[in-house]
Amino acid sequence: MLKRGHVTTTIAGLLTTAFLAAPASASTARAEQEFAPSAVRLQVSHQAAALDADAVSAVRRHWSAERVKQAIEAPKSLELPSAATGPAGEYDARTHEPVRLAPRRGPVDGTAAPSSVVGTFGTRQWTGPSTRKPASTIGKLLFDDSHGSPASCTATVIEAETGKLVLTAGHCLMDLGTTAWNTNVVFAPGYSGAVNYQLGGLWVASGYGVTGGWHTTKDSAHDLGFVALAAQNGLEIEDKVGAQGISFFEAAQQRVRAFGYPHNYGDGKYLFTCDPVTTTTTSYHPGAIELAPCDMGPGASGGSWMTDFDESGTTGVGYAVSVTSLYRPYAFPFQPAEIGPQFKDQEWDLYNLMLSY
Repeated sequence: MLKRGHVTTTIAGLLTTAFLAAPASASTARAEQEFAPSAVRLQVSHQAAALDADAVSAVRRHWSAERVKQAIEAPKSLELPSAATGPAGEYDARTHEPVRLAPRRGPVDGTAAPSSVVGTFGTRQWTGPSTRKPASTIGKLLFDDSHGSPASCTATVIEAETGKLVLTAGHCLMDLGTTAWNTNVVFAPGYSGAVNYQLGGLWVASGYGVTGGWHTTKDSAHDLGFVALAAQNGLEIEDKVGAQGISFFEAAQQRVRAFGYPHNYGDGKYLFTCDPVTTTTTSYHPGAIELAPCDMGPGASGGSWMTDFDESGTTGVGYAVSVTSLYRPYAFPFQPAEIGPQFKDQEWDLYNLMLSY
């Protein structure tokens, strides 16, 4: 497994897909030199959002209690008639040692408290305190879609040097049909039937990005996005709520616990989890991985799949290795499944670029 390293890389001039707005500064990549982004591998798309105090305040005011309610009632889901087919590219053909980034800041208290099974396939409500990990690090991502309508997904705070990143699905940030960006993006950590103001309420996006694989081919194998959040009262979100770890270049077979806010359980208002199972590759979406059985439906999009999750509740921390992209209620062999991306070259490059926001 690769040890932590620090190398500064300049992103300017390396983008191979649409460049929509400049980041604040050059990114600080967390890797050895061989893992730094290159002109061949960097395939991402990103844009700035609210960048000053007035803009942040305006976005927060935009999300009235009624509009939050409307977003919760409109879960964003991905419905594809068949597997997307895009070029895999050399940047996805390579293999590396896993790169694991563990949380280094913020609260350390965790809790282990999934309730009894409420679904046929081991789906449970997470009933631990919303102010302790993992629940404090997971929440609702609220946004206006390309038509201006409020909608929602799931997102998770993950370890970053900047302390401000959450990960979610790419389709929660960029419209599937038009490639237009969603707007007025906010994150509500620890959401449990209501916005949790103990955890800062609504955190406003200062920038967000998706992989080139999602932007250009809408392929679930690359359906990943990161959101950078503006600080509140001098604190980054990771300082306030903690974070989950994240791991890149892992094998396809990982025993994971998935989290999300599915609309088919709890109307998308409460955090649910699927009992740990081992992921596999899937012929339905080559390059993606499958989690089965798991029957968290729309609303769980963007929810993290965590390997080596602390089931004891001491820390409440695991390592995100995928997010829910697509829900297949009738996957073979007649059990529901979630489809998600593997975190490989494109995803690593996007992560490093988003450290510049």
